[in-house]
Amino acid sequence: HSLENSSKTHGSPLPNEERVQTKKRLGIPDGTDFYLPEAALMHFRRNFPALRAQALGWHERFDQKCEASPGFRDAYACCFKPRDFSKLTPVTWSDKAVATRNAFGDIIKAWAHEIPNLMGGSADLEPSNMTGAFAKAVGDFDKDHRSGRNLNFGVREFAMSSICNGLALHGGIIPFDATFLSFADYSRAALRLGALQKCRVIHEFTHDSFHLGEDGPTHQPVEQIMSLRLIPDFYLMRPADAVETEVLMRKALELGLPSALCLTRQKLALLDLPRETVNNAVRGAYVVKDTDRPTLVIFATGSEVSLALEAASMLKEEKVKVVSMPCWRLFAEQSCDYQERVLSPAVKRRVSIEAGVTLGWERYVGAEGLKIGLDHFGESAPAEVLAEEYGFTAKKVVQRIQSHKFHEGALP
Repeated sequence: HSLENSSKTHGSPLPNEERVQTKKRLGIPDGTDFYLPEAALMHFRRNFPALRAQALGWHERFDQKCEASPGFRDAYACCFKPRDFSKLTPVTWSDKAVATRNAFGDIIKAWAHEIPNLMGGSADLEPSNMTGAFAKAVGDFDKDHRSGRNLNFGVREFAMSSICNGLALHGGIIPFDATFLSFADYSRAALRLGALQKCRVIHEFTHDSFHLGEDGPTHQPVEQIMSLRLIPDFYLMRPADAVETEVLMRKALELGLPSALCLTRQKLALLDLPRETVNNAVRGAYVVKDTDRPTLVIFATGSEVSLALEAASMLKEEKVKVVSMPCWRLFAEQSCDYQERVLSPAVKRRVSIEAGVTLGWERYVGAEGLKIGLDHFGESAPAEVLAEEYGFTAKKVVQRIQSHKFHEGALP
């Protein structure tokens, strides 16, 4: 009745008799629960003296280099000591509309030399992920050029994100990678492991909705945003404009955990707000249009924030409050007082707008709230045609709100 050669040895402790027979086969003395031969212990410790000497020598050489070269000392501190990223030079934005993927490219180019340990690249999508200016500024890393900081990962998203996890675990490097949001599925296992291992990796996911149009449903993410929100210790961020992108990029640099910036291909106008207000994006959600005693609250992320604002301006009979909510996880970390000020829980008429699946938004709008999203795959067509077809125009949003039967009782 031995369990030898049986799958039953895989997932549960061996019975006592089975342990006795196993020890007998291995030549372990009978009657010992824990057995460690002296020879095995000596073998394990054989290199301890040499390793101690090696470690001591490393520290001596390190101290000598720091004394001899302040530049080396400063470079080491930049890589391994805590840093205040709020002191990075602010990026100047014109009043012109800009796609948030372009904003990301401008940001990493602007900060390339201020963050000398920022290193990464795209999965064979450099022109689409807008990492080319960074690559030109820092040069490519390869076997013949070790000082370059741009990595040409090739078409292999899982390996790309795994490599970035390794760079983060090694320490000293702030790694980033880039691909389309729909291809985050290929990186999924690495994203999950990066969260488990607390790897500070910044993932740039562009082409974040059906608005990329003609590439069709395979390239149009629908479930990916909500799916990535499910990963513990993973910060999914979807900025509404270039300034929000910069604010959230600073936060991503500060985090000791992985984050993802989900960015648009289409151009987005800058929110007509003071910079001090948009800085509140770092708190995960903030009010972009306020009013006394609101009768309706609209929550939106990314490209849908400007849509929510346009719809709000058309709802003349309502007192509308609009909230930009780029990062649920950051918002969940705020104080209850701040959350209540943003959420206005007493207002029962609540709407969410996001170009993705609606499952999950009931957390903020309630079971009877209106969830405007995309609970089906996209189609291949120009972006403006799809927006009209799927109801992502201000006129159609207003119609949905006006026709929706809101629950007037207490939220669940």
